[in-house]
Parts: sequence; structure tokens; C-alpha cells
Amino acid sequence: MDASRIALAGGSYGGYMVDRVATGTDRFKAIVSHAGLRDLRMFQGDTDAPWYFQRIFGDPLTRPERYEADSPHLEVAKIRTPMLVIHGAKDYRVPIGQGAALIQELQRHEVPDKYLYFPDENHWILRPNHTRLWYETFLNFGRPRRRGRRSTHEAHAAEPGEGAPSDDARVIPSPREPHFVGSPPPTGDRGLRLRRPAGFRSCRREE
Repeated sequence: MDASRIALAGGSYGGYMVDRVATGTDRFKAIVSHAGLRDLRMFQGDTDAPWYFQRIFGDPLTRPERYEADSPHLEVAKIRTPMLVIHGAKDYRVPIGQGAALIQELQRHEVPDKYLYFPDENHWILRPNHTRLWYETFLNFGRPRRRGRRSTHEAHAAEPGEGAPSDDARVIPSPREPHFVGSPPPTGDRGLRLRRPAGFRSCRREE
């Protein structure tokens, strides 16, 4: 086995495990976290299944030390491995705030990262075109890019057609500045419109 080409991936509880492992080692070339948990205490107030970790760690109000001892967010500054974070906005099991907060922390600590965000998917990525994009992004993360080769979502963004991923999926190269995913906020006195950062790619909706 080539130790220089080993990657680590996990989803849901597996996502929590890889987020935790990422804080303790740099032996992997890349790490993929799908619907992972960053902050166990915050998770208890947001999830539709708070009982799960309560059975393991107890009541978070009376035994907070159990949650803090194994919560990735307290040691995220130790992460050095490039990470791909994947999350669906309609995930009620592991709410989107977990993935969004992890991406912000990776950017703050200048860890190479990519964020695959599905505004209309949940804990599972179910739409066929979105599943295709999920697998392509997952399998290609950390691999060297072949010159002249475009990914499926890039090709269809330029030439939309049958099987093109929809506009409801965004692959974000995680720029080091604030950005919006999807529609920008309204302009006017109540909000400012931020420019899309360089490198932002969207997938055109299939008509």
C-alpha cells in the first residue's frame, strides 16, 4: 500500500469520526466529510435525533465535559489535511450549520478545502444528477487534475444538456473571503450585495 495516497472518508457518524481524526493526524492525503459533526453541544440543540449522543454521553447540561472531550471543534486548529466537506441544506439529522462552521474554520486556519453544497437535499443525496456530482467530486478530490480535462459539472455548465447537474448544487473552491451560495441577498438599505469570488462555479439548471 502506498502510504502517500491514502485518503479518509465518512458520512453522518462516519463524518463525525473523520472530523475527529482530522484533528489528530496528518497521515492522510485527503479527508472527505459528508454530513459530519463539528460541535457536539451545538448538534444537540439542532438535530432531530438528540437522543443518539445522549445515550452515549448523557445529558449535555449535566455532563458537558463528555461532549467537550470528543468534540472536533475544540481542536480544529490542528487540522492540516485538505478536506472536502459535503452537506445538504435540508439535512435535519445533522443540520447544515455543522458543515458550514467547519468550512469557515478550515478557511480561517488556511487549510486547503472544498465545499459541495446541495440547497435542496437532505441527509442523503438522492437526485440522480446530484448523486452523479457527489461521486465525481468525492472520487476526484485530492487527485491531480489532468490537463485539458473538464469535470462533468464544468462541461455541462458550458454546454447544458441531458443529464446536466441542476442549479441546486454548488461546488465551491472555498475562497478566503465571504461568499454566498445560490441567490445573493437583496440590495438596498437592508443589505449589501457581495461579488461572487473568483473561481466560483455553478451548475446550470437543466431545462
